[in-house]
This record gives sequence, C-alpha cells and structure tokens, in this order.
Amino acid sequence: LDRVIGAGLRTRNLTLVGGAPGAGKTITTLQWARNLAQNGHRAVFACYEHDEATLLGRLLHLELGGLPTSDRLSERGRSARATLTRLDAGEISLSEAISEAPILREPQARLRDYADRLWLVRASGASTTLEELGKLIDTDTDALFVDYLQKVPVEDERADEKERITTVAQG
Repeated sequence: LDRVIGAGLRTRNLTLVGGAPGAGKTITTLQWARNLAQNGHRAVFACYEHDEATLLGRLLHLELGGLPTSDRLSERGRSARATLTRLDAGEISLSEAISEAPILREPQARLRDYADRLWLVRASGASTTLEELGKLIDTDTDALFVDYLQKVPVEDERADEKERITTVAQG
C-alpha cells in the first residue's frame, strides 16, 4: 500500500478510500484504525452506516484471525465466526457471544489492550455534522476515520454527491 500511494499515509493529509459496495472499504479502514491503536496511537472511527456493536464484532473477527491457524480452523474457530456473525446482526450481546464461544476470550483480551485508544462512534446523518466530527478529535488524536463522507450533513441539502463529498473533505 505504501508503494501504491507514494510512501504511505501522511500526518495531516486527507486520504479518501472509494470502491463499490461490499468491496471492503469499512473493514480496511477499521483495520487501519485498529493498527494505529495497537501501536499506541489514538484513532476515532465515526461510522454513519454501522453501530458500535457491529464495528466491535468486526474488530473481534480481525482479532480472531490472530489466533493460531489450528484454532482458527478448528470447530471452535468456525463456531466462533458464526457467533460473531450473530453479534454483528444484533441477535446477541457481546457477553452472550463470549459465553457461547469461549475461544473469543483471547481476541477480546487483545481488543482490550488498545480499546482506550480506538473510539468507535455511531454517527448520524441528521446530527453528526462537520462541527460535531471536529469535537471528536483533540490534540491527542492521531487519526479520524469517517465511514461514508457522503452521509455527513452539509448546509446545501440539494448538493449532489460529488459536491457533498467535496464540501466535507474541504471542511
């Protein structure tokens, strides 16, 4: 990735990630935020599409991938993935998922190691404006990830998607 985008992501730069629905934009950028937090940096992930529980489930999926191959491919690993899918769908709570699939305790512990540095925020197209996004960050924040720029409310509601994204990016 660093080679493709010319020496990597840089401080104070805006990086836009685009692609077709389902291409993996959310999980890719969530993984970037996770990696920053794991390395001691503070990141905010504001998402207009998914709630915190869904994002947490996706983080647990990522952490489950860090288990030894024998655990991931075992019946317990397959069962844990199915349990996380139910968590993602809002069918069960995190505590129910951990009880149902104890193999998730290690991924949960990994997540706890950086949880204080990765803030998951459920954004709203009705109220999470540029100003509100600005309030989510401070001098200790190393990165702000905004999932779905086109859903950030702008003053000119009649603007087309390109104009909205331009307005938000400039803001």
